[in-house]
Amino acid sequence: MSTKVISVLVVDDELLIRMSLEEYLNDMGMDTVGVATGEEALDAVGNREFEVAIVDLHLPDMDGEDLIMQCREVLPDLRYIIQTGAFGYCPSDRLVNIGVDQSNVLTKPQRSLRSFVNMIEALAASR
Repeated sequence: MSTKVISVLVVDDELLIRMSLEEYLNDMGMDTVGVATGEEALDAVGNREFEVAIVDLHLPDMDGEDLIMQCREVLPDLRYIIQTGAFGYCPSDRLVNIGVDQSNVLTKPQRSLRSFVNMIEALAASR
């Protein structure tokens, strides 16, 4: 019996964070693509299917919430994890209306990368 590999898009302009997440998730058996900007993320979702995207809120070319809304137009079933260094961040109403709420938010730095795996697996299963 084969298990479907979960495809994850990692969007973070901080190279070390992005690479650490990619490598860890790959080691956990996931298929990852990492990008540094919102524009690169939009190109990625336009070219392949992902189950989950990990999106940093502060990107050099756009706001992470804006990116999520644009990605949703291309891949409506894509699920999201928001990663932010801003303690106390709450998703806006527009995100809550599409199912992205406080339970989808992880703060930087994350002490255990296992938190990402657990969240990704739960989100992929909910698709």
